[in-house]
Amino acid sequence: MFDSYSLAAWLATYLIHSSLLIAAALLVLRLCPKFTTAGEELLLRVAFFGGFVTTAMQCGLGLSPIASWFAIRVSDVQDPGAPGARLGFESSDSVSVVTDATTRAVSIGYAILVAALLGYGLVLIVHLRRRLAARRRLASLLRGRVPVTSSNAHGILADIVVGSGAGIPRPVLTESREIKSPVAFGLRQGEICLPKGSLAELTFDERRCMLAHEYAHLVARDPAWLLAYEWFGWLGCLQPLNRIVLRRLGDLAEYRCDDFAVDSGCPGTSLASTLLKVAGWQSDTQPVAAHAMASSKSPLARRVRRALGSPLRPRPALSRGIWVVTALALAGFGYGAPAVGLSRGGSPTASAPKAPQAEIAELRSRFAQLLAAIDETRADAQTRALLAAIRAKFARVESKYRNLTTPAPVNGQGAPNLNR
Repeated sequence: MFDSYSLAAWLATYLIHSSLLIAAALLVLRLCPKFTTAGEELLLRVAFFGGFVTTAMQCGLGLSPIASWFAIRVSDVQDPGAPGARLGFESSDSVSVVTDATTRAVSIGYAILVAALLGYGLVLIVHLRRRLAARRRLASLLRGRVPVTSSNAHGILADIVVGSGAGIPRPVLTESREIKSPVAFGLRQGEICLPKGSLAELTFDERRCMLAHEYAHLVARDPAWLLAYEWFGWLGCLQPLNRIVLRRLGDLAEYRCDDFAVDSGCPGTSLASTLLKVAGWQSDTQPVAAHAMASSKSPLARRVRRALGSPLRPRPALSRGIWVVTALALAGFGYGAPAVGLSRGGSPTASAPKAPQAEIAELRSRFAQLLAAIDETRADAQTRALLAAIRAKFARVESKYRNLTTPAPVNGQGAPNLNR
């Protein structure tokens, strides 16, 4: 059943898993700086999405991890074994536990849990409003775009598409007066939108660099990846390390597209000059909801140095074996990483309140004395039958009381059964 306890357990488990994965990825990249762009991008994507996957494996599919559970029980009802509880008889067939104070007293732990969930919901709403506002703003800027009429630009783009051999259809080429930097977007039908008049300010090689860079975003499905980063980052907004990973993934996407532009025949000097010109077009009002060629958040100086440095060589695609090993490693992490469980009750390791054996023994002694006194009167058969019925009812009452005070069982692997 999905309630506040399971939601809080999911969040706590996700924070632990994502922190371990992202910290491990950043440590590996720090110790091994020779990673290729594709390898670093794969590692960071696994670290970013892996926390959601392993948390779903444990909290959603009920997978019991090898590591111990961090089991916490938060009570929203006063503990029946707390001071002030007393034993009362409602009828001859039942036993109830009543308290002198109200039994619906909300504990401090439960109040903290509710406050934390409300805070998380408020953060989600604030982030959602910002993201939707950025989307609406970008849509309004692109609303007045018109098709590019330059046959030279269409010819360059067609040559890039054919030469790449990526199998991606030629995107629609448009231009708009409202944007200051070229953007590539579209999940089904790709589209490249250029600033109005940008083609006239660039040379032939610079045009090729700009169009090849934006087409590379569509080849790599960057609009879809950007959408996934956006919404999963929204769900994991409480994880501060996500910002570091997403910023680095954005930089890697720009490096990859620069490499694609050079591989498609663009000179490095032309790419560097294109980056500088496009950066000069930008203003602070440019939205960040789509990939921009020279985004202010991208390390422009390093990109220019890469373009002017040694010739960039084609990067080999990642083999299927690497994907298989990555999937197995992630599954192993999900099976071995610790989890957090929240449930109602007291301490997860403490036993339930023990039955007052002295009180039961005293009642049993008095009842035996009463039966002995009645036996001495040589009662008739009807009286003896009534006494037998009373004895059976007393046994049932004692059995029910013992069941109420028996410790709750745990699951087969030693972790608290948090689904009860």
